Amino acid sequence: MPDSRNMRQTFSRTTDELRQGEVITRTLTVRRILSRVGIQLIVVIVLLGCLSRINLPVEPTRGRVVISGQVSTIADQNVVELGITAGTLRLPEPLSGASVVVFDDLGYTSTWHEDPAKPGLYKPEFFNAEPGREYFVEVTVPDGRMFKSLPERMPDVVADVEVYHAIEEDLYTDREGTVSAHPFVKVYTNNLLPETPAFLRWSVEECYVIRPTDFPDPFGYVPPPCYILANPDPQRIVLYNGLEQQPGRMDNLLVASRLLDRSFFDRHYFTVYQSSLTREAFDYWRKVDIVANRVGSIFDAPPAMVTGNISSVNDPEEIVLGYFQAVNQTMERFFILPSDLAVPIPYTNCQYRSDRLTKDYAPECLDCLSVRNSSLVRPEWF
Repeated sequence: MPDSRNMRQTFSRTTDELRQGEVITRTLTVRRILSRVGIQLIVVIVLLGCLSRINLPVEPTRGRVVISGQVSTIADQNVVELGITAGTLRLPEPLSGASVVVFDDLGYTSTWHEDPAKPGLYKPEFFNAEPGREYFVEVTVPDGRMFKSLPERMPDVVADVEVYHAIEEDLYTDREGTVSAHPFVKVYTNNLLPETPAFLRWSVEECYVIRPTDFPDPFGYVPPPCYILANPDPQRIVLYNGLEQQPGRMDNLLVASRLLDRSFFDRHYFTVYQSSLTREAFDYWRKVDIVANRVGSIFDAPPAMVTGNISSVNDPEEIVLGYFQAVNQTMERFFILPSDLAVPIPYTNCQYRSDRLTKDYAPECLDCLSVRNSSLVRPEWF
């Protein structure tokens, strides 16, 4: 029986093996759709048969508080997201009007405020997190309940990372279940791992713009563009355990795979974050990985989510979902222009044409704020 590290991505594969593994993964995804119950049964059997078992304390009931956030060495990555689970087929509802206070081991406090444009998202006006310091969060929701995380000491070590991308063909399953080959943007990293054992996670964020159709009007009004900030590959959780693997170089590590679609009609950004985690945070994300490989990410709408290091102050028996972590982060950002792509982009753009009816425009051309994770606020680096 393989141990738990064989359930994660094997980092020592060659580039060709990585690509072959990706095709296999897409094929397995199709098989999950066709036989989900059978696959879940197999997963349960595998977990029960492992010598080192992983307990997954998950709770599918609606109405649970979800607290997910972090303190980071990167200023704009200090964030707490609050929500309430709304059932297995719906996303968590944003939890507004809460009090969010972050504490450190020296007794300093920082009050984080809700983003007016994004309900349930809380950020500090200014916060300077430091490696080696401990942090925890206290959240008080409007009905008076208080939740508190366990302290986390931010790791000192980080790894050097280089980022590159490639356009590769892979299998894609559409909403009707049809499987066909499509071009994907694959994001890879080359990493120089530290000599000191570290626990690492790689995550990727994308940002692209949608420019609505500018219909003629007597006032010359031009609708503002929307900026979509999202996770391009939410089910992929890439982890490294320095206690189980040797330090040195780790190249050609696939960290995101993104279907090449109409979002690439304009400038499209990718930001790769490398996070140095505590052992406890690593164990949490390993458990999330097992669940997410079947049902989605922590802020999608899975039938069960993993509990973390947050508990209720008022009721110790209350189940709280999510995790608050202290991470030492580095980042690399790049963008892709349509002229960089050697393949056609499958997109009918939003440009106005007098021979087109309103119904002929894509929904986002008429209202770009209807797109999930969209905002009229332009990132300062875009």
